[in-house]
Amino acid sequence: MRIPTRQRLSYRQARNTLCVAFLLGIIFSLFVIAANYYRVQHKVEEQIQSLASITIAPASRIAYNIDIELAKELVKGLAQLPLVKQAAIIEPSGEILASSYRETPESQYNQLIGFLFDKSPEHSFKLNVAHDPTEQLGHLHLTINMEPTGESFINESLTLLGTVLLQACILAFSLLVMFYFMLTKPLSSITSQLSNIHASDDPTKLRINKLSNHKEDEIGLLIETTNKQLSEIERSFHELKLAERDRQRYTERLEQAVELRTKELTEANNDLTDAIDNLEIAREEAERSSQARAIFLANMSHEIRTPLSGVLGMINLALESKTGIDETIREQLKLASASGDTLQQILNDILDIAKVESGKINLETVSFDFRELLEQTVTLFKSSPQAEKLDLYLSIQPDFPGKVKGDPTRIRQIISNLVSNALKFTKQGHVAIIAEFNNQGFENQIGNAVNPHNIQIKIIDTGIGMTPEEQAVIFTPFTQASTQTTRKYGGTGLGLTLVKQLTECMHGDITIESEKDIGSCFTLTFHLPCEAWIEYRFLSNQPKLCIVNSQNNHPIENHDLQTQLNYWGADIEFIDNENDIEPNENQTYLAFQAAKETHSLPLNQTILLTNNIDQESEYIQLQRPVYHSLLKDALKKLLNIKTSKQEPQKPTEATSHQYNCERILIVEDNEVNQKVATGLLKKLGFTEIFIADNGQLAVEQIKKDNFDLILMDCHMPVMDGYQATQAIRMLPQGKDIPIIAVTANIMNEDKQRCFDCGMSDFLTKPYRKEDLIRKLDQWLLDPEKSATV
Repeated sequence: MRIPTRQRLSYRQARNTLCVAFLLGIIFSLFVIAANYYRVQHKVEEQIQSLASITIAPASRIAYNIDIELAKELVKGLAQLPLVKQAAIIEPSGEILASSYRETPESQYNQLIGFLFDKSPEHSFKLNVAHDPTEQLGHLHLTINMEPTGESFINESLTLLGTVLLQACILAFSLLVMFYFMLTKPLSSITSQLSNIHASDDPTKLRINKLSNHKEDEIGLLIETTNKQLSEIERSFHELKLAERDRQRYTERLEQAVELRTKELTEANNDLTDAIDNLEIAREEAERSSQARAIFLANMSHEIRTPLSGVLGMINLALESKTGIDETIREQLKLASASGDTLQQILNDILDIAKVESGKINLETVSFDFRELLEQTVTLFKSSPQAEKLDLYLSIQPDFPGKVKGDPTRIRQIISNLVSNALKFTKQGHVAIIAEFNNQGFENQIGNAVNPHNIQIKIIDTGIGMTPEEQAVIFTPFTQASTQTTRKYGGTGLGLTLVKQLTECMHGDITIESEKDIGSCFTLTFHLPCEAWIEYRFLSNQPKLCIVNSQNNHPIENHDLQTQLNYWGADIEFIDNENDIEPNENQTYLAFQAAKETHSLPLNQTILLTNNIDQESEYIQLQRPVYHSLLKDALKKLLNIKTSKQEPQKPTEATSHQYNCERILIVEDNEVNQKVATGLLKKLGFTEIFIADNGQLAVEQIKKDNFDLILMDCHMPVMDGYQATQAIRMLPQGKDIPIIAVTANIMNEDKQRCFDCGMSDFLTKPYRKEDLIRKLDQWLLDPEKSATV
């Protein structure tokens, strides 16, 4: 195959060399031309200065004598010089004494000369005599002709460039010939021999002849390497033939195996088709079972909650009765109420687990105060019977965020279950809730998470603990650590299962560390968007605060107090109460309740931390566990610190029970629940309470009378609550009435159905007095809310 000339290596090498040589020649020539350019300009300046030095003296004497004839002869002689185009002697007054001008032919490089040089530069020299240099005799004015000099310079430059171009062409041709014989010709020979080799040729003849002039250079090495490759090809060709024979034998065996396997796969496919049909039947059966379970749970919720609502309602009405009740009966009623609450909690756990497993649980994302949530949760438990013989501690990191975004109801449920579990299995010692915050994230069991958990809650107890085997099954539904635990402590084994499932639904994590008979530590970690917690250092003068050690102190409590007080700007010192305490007027004391501190510390310098508030004590008292907000208020009161205007204040709660003579309609078919709701409303001060046994009666009653609020049961005969609400909303007088659904169904779809049909709010049976008050406050005491119904 013939290679085009422009694709040959010799041509490309010569072309590249020519380009480089030409470029270097041009650069060198430009340097030489530039040097000549400056040399020519310097030479012209020297000639002008020489001409001026010769001419100025006679021109000065002529101007001094005002000899016009000699002046004409002088300028005429100057104008004859090739360098001078025009010469003139000018008197001080500006009049021309003599002038001469010579016409010059125009050069072919006229424009280029004008670009490179000033074509007619003018020079003026002062005229004076030696004996009176101050006398002004005039000027000698010369106009220079640069065309001869410029033309000569351009001709020399063009000659230089032409010489460089000629040398480059000669060099390129020489290199082209040289590279042809050194590269192109031997490579063409090798290519020709390779192109004549065919697959059908004898493998032993697949060789390239060596070139005599290229045995030791790169071309010789190329030929030698190619021959080695051809030898390898020969060997591989032989092996390929052997492999081909083996492949044919293997193909025959494979065809036999494929035929046998096809028969087996056909049989397996038939079995798989039957299995798929069975799985489809099983899936449909599972869906029916799941649907039936959901229906069963909904019905169970309604059927259990309806009588449970009546039971708890009547018990609470009895407990709140102002008439005298025997203390034994009151205790029995309290136990019955507590048992009802336990039954309600078990029912809630079962339904929540069912919702998680079916994927129907919905999580809120709202802003809430996490500190307040923790304090409220601890407040609920510190007065419980389980906590009476235990120390309950709450430690919140000073920079723990206030406002976070998440589901406060589910987070409260998780923490409440863990605290309740810790109190249940701890007979002595303490239960501590420790809240920490790390914006960079906490390290979990598998290292740093991709989405780092920034909030960590630890629930630590000194209870019965667990073995590693018990820890492995503790989160399994309906499972406790051991059968002995179930018999001794009771429980269904659902609490921790629900905690783990809810935590995972919020993309959180829960871990456990436990040792038998020592205690347990449950660690919750969440990733929640947080608002920066800014707490003002109100102890600006760094007061001295002494924490009095006693047998009631605990390291967790001491550390929490010290960290928080340091954060506020106090100087902390721990003192031992066993020594005699000498009160110092420059110190403030935090003392735990004990007889010695009570009698020895001054009233105006002491805050007493106590398990139970003594109404007769004159000390400032804080009930343990100590909340930071209450401790701050106590310190301000003790130190006479005024609240800063910039410090955020917690909004006060709305005052309940300030109702007017509102008219309430109760739509309920269950007589017991009618009495419970009526009794609660009467205790709240309502007098105009009306009853409707079903939705149709409620609609008829609303057509006749005006009502301020409706408590609507959802499941009733004749017309249920959904239909009744839709009918009421179509009435002119029913468009703006707040309608609160009161139902035993708590599934999310049930709540959504209530809102879809036009109800204003939702109240789950059984409800407590506090739940009812909260709803009434919301819809009767908030005019803006009521106006938007």
